[in-house]
Amino acid sequence: MSSVKAPPVVILGIIALFLYWVVQDPVGAAAMIHGVFDWLLGFLQLMAERIVQFLSALT
Repeated sequence: MSSVKAPPVVILGIIALFLYWVVQDPVGAAAMIHGVFDWLLGFLQLMAERIVQFLSALT
């Protein structure tokens, strides 16, 4: 099985669009990035709590 890889042109295009968006709307871009990090940290906190609950249930 071969993995599907995006051509470098597509990746460069996505990066260029992201940078263009950051230049055009830095406040919106910062809010979106902040939201993504908030979601990621919330997910990691939830997983840590579940792991602690699981380990405490074993003892």
